[in-house]
Amino acid sequence: MDNIPVIGLDAFPEEHSLSRELQYHEILGERSIDSPHKHDFYVLLLFETGKGYHRIDGMKYKIGKNQLHILYPGQVHDWKFDKTTRAVQLMISKEMFSTIQQSIEIGWYLFQEKPVLTIPQKEFTSLRYEFLQLGNELSQPTLSWKVIQARSIILLQLIFRLLENREWKTLSTTNRVLVSEYLKLIERYYLQEKSVEFYARKLHVTANYLNIVCKRNLTKNAKELLQNRIIMEAKRRLLISEQSIKEIAYALGFDDPAYFSNVFKLKAGLSPAAFRKK
Repeated sequence: MDNIPVIGLDAFPEEHSLSRELQYHEILGERSIDSPHKHDFYVLLLFETGKGYHRIDGMKYKIGKNQLHILYPGQVHDWKFDKTTRAVQLMISKEMFSTIQQSIEIGWYLFQEKPVLTIPQKEFTSLRYEFLQLGNELSQPTLSWKVIQARSIILLQLIFRLLENREWKTLSTTNRVLVSEYLKLIERYYLQEKSVEFYARKLHVTANYLNIVCKRNLTKNAKELLQNRIIMEAKRRLLISEQSIKEIAYALGFDDPAYFSNVFKLKAGLSPAAFRKK
């Protein structure tokens, strides 16, 4: 059974906040989370300086200069920062994130696989300015939702532009919509459906066409994107759950635990048992 606590926004101080939807915090100096936990909201963490680590879903990332970390709802994390750390943090509820984002973009899904981005100085300065301005707006005696929403949209669009530069060539509008819808369907059905054909039918295209579009624009075909999401969830459960490997296999929709183990080893480079032990 999953015994990792899930922490909501109501567990944090209300200073620099918009009700329970949006909170801004400065992180200065040493900080640590000794017991891994997960949130039911998004976390945007921008480091100006610092050393230490941030472990997300079992992967340990070194803290460094000009980094952006994005944590999704449900991801397991812990961290340890040293005294040189200077960072700002924005915590956004799922409902508000969906509202201010306006549309589902591909980059947000890809950030789950590579949650840390090192930013060139010029772009970092612009991004940090937007974080600070949003924090300042949240500290006003009377909050203006329209201003906060506008600043939040600008901040997310700047991040999305950085993701575009990192992840893929410019997509046509048609391809952008198709891949975005495919990734949304994966999030909805990956526990039950393991066939690319199922998703292709939902999208009214052939599986071959879906594979080509994904491979051309995201360097992974449709099957790889689906398997990566399944393996990501498997890693989380191996790290935080007391379930047996067989139970995890069944929970993830595999009828044959041996096949699950083979798929996991192929993608992760270790057997489920070795990954859990490591």
